[in-house]
Amino acid sequence: MMMMRTGLLLLVLVLVVSSFFVVHAKPSNNRKRAAKTDAEWDAAIARARTFANGLSVTDLANMCTGISPSQNGGRYGRCSGTTWPLSNGFQGQCWMDGSLGVQGVNVTAFPTGMNAAQTWDRDLMYERARMMGFEFRKCGVNGVFGPIVNMHRIPHGGRNWETFGADPYLMGEAGVLTVQGIQDNGVIAGIKHFVGNEQETNRRYSNSIIDQRTLYEVYMYPFQKTVKAGVGAMMGAYNLINNTYACMSDDLNNRILRQQWGFRGFVMTDWNAIAPIPFTGTTQQQRLAGITMAANGGMDMSLPGDIWTKGDLASAINGGSVSVAQARLMVTRIMTPYYLFGQDSGYPSTNLGTAVPGVSTGHYVLARKMAADSAVLLKNVNNILPLKLTQRLAVIGRDAGPPPAGLAGQQRANPAHNVADSTLIMGWGSGTVRITYQVEPLVAITAKWPAGSVRSMLDDWNIAGAVNAATNSDVALVFVQANSGEGYLQIDGNTGDRKNISLWHGADNLINAVANVKQTIVIIHAPSQVTMTPWIDNPNVVGVIWAGFPGQETGNGLVDVLTGATNPSGKLVYTIARNPADYPAMLSAPAASYANIQQIPYNEGMLVDYRWFDYHDKTPLFEFGFGLSYTTFAYSLMSISGSAQPGVGEDDTTVLFNIRVTITNTGSVAGAEVVQLYIGFPPEANMQPIRLLKGFEKITLAAGVSGVVTLPLSQFDLSWWDVSAQKWTLSAGMYKAWVGTSSRLLRMSDTFWVGPVATTTTAHAASTQAVYATTLSAATFSANGLSTLNAANAQASTSTQSAATSTQSAASTAAFAAATSSASNANSLSTSNSAVASTQAAAATTQSVAASTQQAAYVSTSNVATSAASAITTTTTGSAKKNDLLYSKVGLAWPDGDFSNMWALAGNGWNQVSWIHTLGPWNIPSAVVAQLDFVPTLASCSSVNDWENAKAAGHFDNSSAVMSFYKPDLNSDMSPDTSVMLWRKHIEPLHGEGYNLGAPLVSNTPRGRQWLTDFFQKC
Repeated sequence: MMMMRTGLLLLVLVLVVSSFFVVHAKPSNNRKRAAKTDAEWDAAIARARTFANGLSVTDLANMCTGISPSQNGGRYGRCSGTTWPLSNGFQGQCWMDGSLGVQGVNVTAFPTGMNAAQTWDRDLMYERARMMGFEFRKCGVNGVFGPIVNMHRIPHGGRNWETFGADPYLMGEAGVLTVQGIQDNGVIAGIKHFVGNEQETNRRYSNSIIDQRTLYEVYMYPFQKTVKAGVGAMMGAYNLINNTYACMSDDLNNRILRQQWGFRGFVMTDWNAIAPIPFTGTTQQQRLAGITMAANGGMDMSLPGDIWTKGDLASAINGGSVSVAQARLMVTRIMTPYYLFGQDSGYPSTNLGTAVPGVSTGHYVLARKMAADSAVLLKNVNNILPLKLTQRLAVIGRDAGPPPAGLAGQQRANPAHNVADSTLIMGWGSGTVRITYQVEPLVAITAKWPAGSVRSMLDDWNIAGAVNAATNSDVALVFVQANSGEGYLQIDGNTGDRKNISLWHGADNLINAVANVKQTIVIIHAPSQVTMTPWIDNPNVVGVIWAGFPGQETGNGLVDVLTGATNPSGKLVYTIARNPADYPAMLSAPAASYANIQQIPYNEGMLVDYRWFDYHDKTPLFEFGFGLSYTTFAYSLMSISGSAQPGVGEDDTTVLFNIRVTITNTGSVAGAEVVQLYIGFPPEANMQPIRLLKGFEKITLAAGVSGVVTLPLSQFDLSWWDVSAQKWTLSAGMYKAWVGTSSRLLRMSDTFWVGPVATTTTAHAASTQAVYATTLSAATFSANGLSTLNAANAQASTSTQSAATSTQSAASTAAFAAATSSASNANSLSTSNSAVASTQAAAATTQSVAASTQQAAYVSTSNVATSAASAITTTTTGSAKKNDLLYSKVGLAWPDGDFSNMWALAGNGWNQVSWIHTLGPWNIPSAVVAQLDFVPTLASCSSVNDWENAKAAGHFDNSSAVMSFYKPDLNSDMSPDTSVMLWRKHIEPLHGEGYNLGAPLVSNTPRGRQWLTDFFQKC
């Protein structure tokens, strides 16, 4: 108990001292520049329509068809995709792959999308995209094939490293910021691959079978977010989605994308993603049938033009299967973003074949910062990190070094880049860049440490050499890797997707061999999850850094983390399981073809990644959102403000609620914390996952300093896809908000209510059910007055059971008056036992009562011997939160310790530890205030100023009242005749989630103090 008391006092001191240094986290602006207005879009559409109306059928077909790289004669250098020149002099558009940079010369190889997400830093995500966009523009590229916002469904996924993780909210936010950063340079972003392209294996011959709600809320959600943000183009996926090819789906590309979401840009195919329609006929007829289906189904541009050729499309237009009007609409859509972003005037000419001066000026600084900030510290036993420059190091593993043939030789031998025997900064495939330079970890470490203090062994298979190097050092750094990429290339038997999720090159054996002789820090470069169980529990593996694919500044960024120049703040963007069988889905790779389509049922539904682990109560090795720091952080003063009514719609701009929480750096060095917000939905939403990520913010704090983080919630954040109504729906009910440092380390929680206070309660007597809306007014009284109060409770119950609407309201009001009168009498009989009451008085239309038993009757007939009185006022409106419709277990039940009947109410929305409070000021009749010792002007649930107001009102007679709620023995710092105080949010970090800290604590009796002692020992 002494340790707890000391800890509490320390927390008080930290909060008091840090109150002089409180900062507010700067709200991240998802739109660094204002999004294009409707008027700007309309003007661009008008210009594009004029352009299209002036074209012949031949030119219409040319504009909608890409030029195969074998056909363009090098005219566009290395443009990934181009369109044909037109007779009016228009030279077509140049499009480039670019998930982490331009495939040009003298450009920056930025950290990958995965690493951008691992920073959880909105500003860095945007800046990375803005600098990428700058380089694309300097090279004269009109549009970027990216970013990728396909979900990280399986750990084997070949392109996981190009995306932003395994959660749709995180994916959507990162996708939006990336689109904005690119398009703020006047370059068109082409989000991809729409939709359900979750593995590379059989991507042309697989059918993703996804139920509609999962499709909307998980897999299409990031695409819809980028459409709302004004993305200019969309690339379709190879696969079928629910039995129709995505690039040929009228449902996806017209009904959903354009009619539902209001998308005004254009849709393009992935490479040769127009499938032939199988039926009796010639191959040409099958191709024309596919082209017709795609064009009429909302596809505007075929790339690169090998299957849907310009001649094929012209034939379809001339033959009438694709109308001229449809072809003009397709060209209008293609040219709209071109005009929207001003590419018709002053845009640089395409230049990718030679170095463009100033393309990447200064961009290496951001690349290095992101490489460091995206590093995730997974293990740090006894603070082995940061290292000291006086320590001798052994650097082990090929992943630490340069390519044996040099960087230029590596890229000549491997057009997909970075797949040689060297450190990994990215995967393989079209999403890579030609690396101008890279700083390998061994190079950076050797440059930083004193000469002669670094030994190395880069041969993964030379175990004896690695052990020898480690033996002659103070600390061993073992670098290990795994790789993946796009499915058109096979590396070491891996066709894009990884065959398994083990580390490559015998890394498990290497790690254990080194760790058996020396303290070992493992650094992992990998595209997504790997299996760590063979070595993670080795006691000599004292540190683990998840480096991901960090781009060209990989070594410098890592050294910043190793030395403490950067305090690690990266967080995982997926869950790492201890047992691979625990993942919700795995790679499926049977033989397949156009005639033999692979079926991939998404049986896990909405339970992707951490949602699956939470729902099935599986303990991960490292959970989603996890990451350590060299400092520590405390959470306090959580509050929720705002209001909302249920309805339909998908507004993502208007803030309905703000969740605020104070973060204090309680360590000795500066650091950054990622505050993550998870929301639990009410039963009305029929939500399978327990909680969903719905907000995050990164805040950097000096040691001892506190900061306030605000996490907004929009209507779209709180809505779910109602399949029956075919609408996004915001349900009435009680929502729960958790804030914490990962999906499992949840530091604080609170609840809020959407809609009028209405609840359906099942009475447990005689199988009757009462359906009504309630605002509860409760009183906590001294033991001397309980018998009188029980009688008042019964009176309230009887009146409420038997009356119509107006009679119910009157009876409840009368009962409350009787209860408060009894409280006054009890208070006059014993000044040492105070009475406290609060009420949310309401008069409103009520719903009909469908049973003879109300909740008050249930409580009054419970076996809680000293249950207090309550007055139930039936109403359909009010500001009280649903979780407040219940009794405080402290105020009501502690005298006899029997909570059983109260716990039985939990399933009906009753929180047994809550005191009644409202979303606005308390509404307590002045007569009650005069008789009872209470705080009448509680404006929120978290402000210390409320205590100042309470003191000013005479409810506390010394300043120590504010301090007292940090201490187990609350009575010691309170005036003799004050027995009630609000137990505030400051204490939440001490006991975790699950308790509503708006509850009153009665501590002026031995039983009360004993209860507090028991609570602190337990919680």
